[in-house]
Amino acid sequence: MHFLVLLSFNSLFALGIIINLGLAIARGEFGTSVGMTLAAVCELVIAVFGLVMGLMHLRVHLWQMSKNLTSVEYAQNSFHWSRMNHFGIDHGFVHPYDFGRFLENSRSCLGNLNCAFVPMLAPFPPSRLYSMDPCVDSYRRFKDLEKQANEIADNNLRNAGLLFSK
Repeated sequence: MHFLVLLSFNSLFALGIIINLGLAIARGEFGTSVGMTLAAVCELVIAVFGLVMGLMHLRVHLWQMSKNLTSVEYAQNSFHWSRMNHFGIDHGFVHPYDFGRFLENSRSCLGNLNCAFVPMLAPFPPSRLYSMDPCVDSYRRFKDLEKQANEIADNNLRNAGLLFSK
């Protein structure tokens, strides 16, 4: 949850710089000297860059939250997804801990959504916080897709003469 706060502060800071420059232009302070104009243009470029990068980073983390993924799990599963893409298997970014709906995945990431934005009110987490059970349907679909990718890889190796039948 802390990344959302940091990204929103980053975006708000960049937005504040853009508004401040707009007010400076409205007051006629913009363009009084070459140095001030250059500084204002650089400030504007950096602010827009910070705003865009902050929003892109926020988008990635919201997508991961919608899929109930951490960054480490994304890195681990991206190998399987890339392999399935290579073999033309439609995977839909399935993984064992995806509960399907945005609200259920968000609840799994953030806990009680009523306490998500005020962490001091949240109850003490259970002792098995990081050992949650996978979604049975997603786990089964992930294993089926993985098995299908393995079969295609074995057939390709067998056809190339690099794998011999058992």
